[in-house]
Amino acid sequence: MPTFTHDAANHYFSGQGVVMIGRKDPITGEPLGLRPVGNVPDMRITVGTTVVEHKGSQDGQRATDARLQTETKVSVTITMENWIAENVAKALRGANAIIAGGSVTAELVWAYPGLVSGLKYIKVSAVVVKQGSVTLVPYTDGVAAWDYKLNEQAGSIMLNDGVAPNAAYSAYVPPAIAADGSELSFAYTYASQFIVDSLTEPMNDSWLRFEGLNTVEENSPVIVDIFRFANDPLKELALLSDTFGQFVLEGSVLKDDSRPSGTSKYFSIKKLD
Repeated sequence: MPTFTHDAANHYFSGQGVVMIGRKDPITGEPLGLRPVGNVPDMRITVGTTVVEHKGSQDGQRATDARLQTETKVSVTITMENWIAENVAKALRGANAIIAGGSVTAELVWAYPGLVSGLKYIKVSAVVVKQGSVTLVPYTDGVAAWDYKLNEQAGSIMLNDGVAPNAAYSAYVPPAIAADGSELSFAYTYASQFIVDSLTEPMNDSWLRFEGLNTVEENSPVIVDIFRFANDPLKELALLSDTFGQFVLEGSVLKDDSRPSGTSKYFSIKKLD
């Protein structure tokens, strides 16, 4: 059996690395700085085409004799696990902002007996609740007479619905609460926090960069630059789960005519041999 000496050397790939994203300068076409998004267990580039096939009609075989490509579509899917405000806002095509810690002196909230009402901020402390000139009594362990229960982390209260939990409580008369709710005044302090408003931003172009390692070839570098990425709002945001939470950023790689002539208009890959 002959021995061949011209077999090609095999270079295998198993990737790890850092995914980065940044705004694309509409004038120069270059990225305006790139931000690492954190742990990404899965990133994929998908290239699809739409083709119309032609069948001959002269020889009785109806064989395909030509193909016309009518569309080229490039997509990217990124599975994210870093739930920072910037990532969530990008996936929701929204805006994020930091709210500095501070205090509130008289926030008015409609509250309802037996139901929960939320405050404007979360992670609250030093809470004082008043109904008119009357200061309401918070629930604490071992205290039978109380007007409301406070969730400091969530920034919410639940008003007492007047049901006596024990005999000692039956002598206590809570403040009169109108059947359709009562306007209460809140004073409290709150911690620094982020807010993400979803679906507020128009579609805009981003630059994606993958600074990867080929783990089967001594962590040699593999760099992928995606020049013009426009993401869709995420399809699903799983809020209850028995495992680590993930969300998926999906979108299209648009043709970038600002790229130099003779180079790809979509993405490039740089690697060692």
